[in-house]
Amino acid sequence: MGFFPSDPIREEYTEIFQSFLRDIDFQIPSHEYHETLQSEMTLHFAEESFSEKFIRRLRPILEASPGIAMTTFYHASLEVQRVVGIYTVYAILIDDQAKELEHDLKQFSLNLLSGKPQSNKLMHLSFPRDAPDFPYYIRIKTGVAEAYVFMVFPEHLFPEKKYMSSYLPMILYIQAYFNFVNDIMSSYKEAFEQEDCNFVDNSAKTLGVTRIQALRKLCADTLELAGRLHCLSSTNPGLGETIESFIHGYIMYHLCQRRYRLEELGFPVSIEAQRRVDFSSLQ
Repeated sequence: MGFFPSDPIREEYTEIFQSFLRDIDFQIPSHEYHETLQSEMTLHFAEESFSEKFIRRLRPILEASPGIAMTTFYHASLEVQRVVGIYTVYAILIDDQAKELEHDLKQFSLNLLSGKPQSNKLMHLSFPRDAPDFPYYIRIKTGVAEAYVFMVFPEHLFPEKKYMSSYLPMILYIQAYFNFVNDIMSSYKEAFEQEDCNFVDNSAKTLGVTRIQALRKLCADTLELAGRLHCLSSTNPGLGETIESFIHGYIMYHLCQRRYRLEELGFPVSIEAQRRVDFSSLQ
């Protein structure tokens, strides 16, 4: 169950998001999107002999998954976007269907109230201040960013023999940017839903600061990453254009997705992004 943030809290998040978008020089891309992508993804699961019942269960995921393919990977071919979308469906499905902690989570409240220790060691995980990078280690081990990162450079645009030596040094920074932007843009939603097992909150615990202070630091770190990516890609016009498209397209993806609740903050860029693109209407 979520809480209802006070006006000052909403205003603080709005100010942070608007400052981040201004400092990264975000511009809403003026793209035309492939309206058939969702249908092609649905066809993939039908061709894999999944049942009609299973595909119906996938419907909400299939409606959301094309968004990241069409915004973040706009520069790639329709076939690459299709692969990105299908990968996203599987990633979300696995995340939603994880059952390993089901019993332990059911016992969590009872153990807490009775003073008993939690049975799963993950529930005792701490973030020592002498290990400031430990939250990011947890972040990369629980995320799915690396596959997305390599799909930024599809073979039909960037043949390995010619481009790999140029884009390989960027992989680590693209992965960090991918994770950090998601952590920034989902921070209001997670605060609203009182989720505290995320990178921003883990960083706050490690650094001994508030959630808002950790979020501001994350924005600054992300701006630095974007600058580094611009520098690394500046010697190759093709790479430079792709990185620019990726940087802004990934932000656009989050602005368009209602699951991040950004429209509740009412800042103009979010409203305009959702007005321009409603991915749930693309069939």
